[in-house]
Amino acid sequence: RVISVEDKGTRDVGDMWLLIDTQEEVTNSLKVTLIATAIATVLGFILFILFFRLVGGIESELAKHQRVLREIATNDGLTGIYNRRSFDTILAKEFERANRYGRELSLLIIDIDHFKQVNDSFGHIAGDSVLKELASKLSKQLRSNDHLARYGGGEFAIILPVTGLEMAHQLAERDRTTSGEREYRVSNTQSTHITLSSGVFSYPIQ
Repeated sequence: RVISVEDKGTRDVGDMWLLIDTQEEVTNSLKVTLIATAIATVLGFILFILFFRLVGGIESELAKHQRVLREIATNDGLTGIYNRRSFDTILAKEFERANRYGRELSLLIIDIDHFKQVNDSFGHIAGDSVLKELASKLSKQLRSNDHLARYGGGEFAIILPVTGLEMAHQLAERDRTTSGEREYRVSNTQSTHITLSSGVFSYPIQ
């Protein structure tokens, strides 16, 4: 910086040079800039991670809700097995496959005898408990390619691909004796005897 020097008569007699050491200010400024840049970088990285975690969490929640919706659309809300809509869809596909490849196909309908009396005598909660327990027992006896559905009320249906009439009768008798003809608990202190009736249809008709 240059400062003009004057005498008492205000005559310009020269210039005075004023030198200021700015090295420290420059160094401090660089330090502040580097610190600010480092902080901004770290914050940006953290925000980047949080953003992708948020997106990942949203995608996970969406996938979970989609699975729930698919399950609601295809499974019976009480027993967890296929519902009537899924039964109709699967049966149509299996019938088409059996017809195309000349394979046998059987359908087993299982009905709880006098199920209305269970609801009337012990209440619908007890009836629901019987349905869930029966569905669980039937599920455990399914073969790998069989399809179990709740057909309605106290009725269940089992689609038996690649199964002829004789084998279907054997499976029906197995289910009738192992899942029926026994006591089902309807409360902590009460149980009721359940019997089953079965009907079998096979394709091609024999």
